[in-house]
Amino acid sequence: MKKRVAERSIQFFRTLIFVTLLALLPLAGAYGAEGDLLWIDEFQIEGYSGSGYAIDAACGRVFAAGGISTPTSRGDILVRAYNAKTGDVLWTDQYDRAGLADNALAVAANCFCVYVAGLTEGTEENADFLVRAYDAKTGNLRWEDQYDVAGDWDVATAISVKGWRVFAGGQAVVSSDPFNSDFLVRAYNAYTGTVLWTDQLDATGGFDIASAIAATKRRVFAAGYVTNSDGNYDFFVRAYNAKTGNVLWEDQEDKGGTAGERAHDIATMYGSVFAVGDGLGLTGSTDLLVRAYNARTGDLRWEDQYDVAGFYDSAVSVAAALGRVFAV
Repeated sequence: MKKRVAERSIQFFRTLIFVTLLALLPLAGAYGAEGDLLWIDEFQIEGYSGSGYAIDAACGRVFAAGGISTPTSRGDILVRAYNAKTGDVLWTDQYDRAGLADNALAVAANCFCVYVAGLTEGTEENADFLVRAYDAKTGNLRWEDQYDVAGDWDVATAISVKGWRVFAGGQAVVSSDPFNSDFLVRAYNAYTGTVLWTDQLDATGGFDIASAIAATKRRVFAAGYVTNSDGNYDFFVRAYNAKTGNVLWEDQEDKGGTAGERAHDIATMYGSVFAVGDGLGLTGSTDLLVRAYNARTGDLRWEDQYDVAGFYDSAVSVAAALGRVFAV
């Protein structure tokens, strides 16, 4: 039963069987024709499987994080750093705690450090919320936070870095019921790993999770879903003071019905916050859902709900730049 919690936590991240990097570069004369495959890295232990769940880039380096199974464990955390231009592997870290299931589900990088979020399983009944920080150049481990809330199944599913703070989000299971998890956000000193603050929310005793994190200099925004009093999921966004962790505003959207609403990713731009996911449509279908907020007040600026053919549609990722928002 408790494995289901982890499966539900990572279902939107399990997309790549191997790491493939496609770069569309404007300087075609220097790097090749636009859209050409520049390099590829496929890595596994022969006879076993590997998965890349997340990728980020900073200062000429690319960082991929995921998991790999081995002859001696059910899964190890795998982090690989590449030269962005050539694809040369700069360093690799493979982490196994106890021969059980360890996974990296999210990664965020700057010029100095790489921050990886995931889970590490100590026993078959207990996995911890995990954040690991590496030196971006060498791959040396700088610090680690292994957080066990109540001896059950805790998972970090999202991470973001801004200045000297790192923010990780996920879930904490605090009872014997594997479907009763709390929305969890933790803030760290980016250089030392010191925990600055923690926010843990149990909405109604059901399944709650922070699926995505985005940060600005003064605020951090977490998106996911919480269970309402009817037992259905609500699209949920919470904004914090980045320094203190004080909750500034929150939005809990319930469009009715039994399908529920969920937020899967979040981004910021020009004083706005954009959360994407899925929600109930007018025809009873599940629609792709995008909601834009005033970052300071939480006021809804606009919403787009998109139904293709009356069935299931969802947005799992969002990016914002140059006055435009892109949801997929």
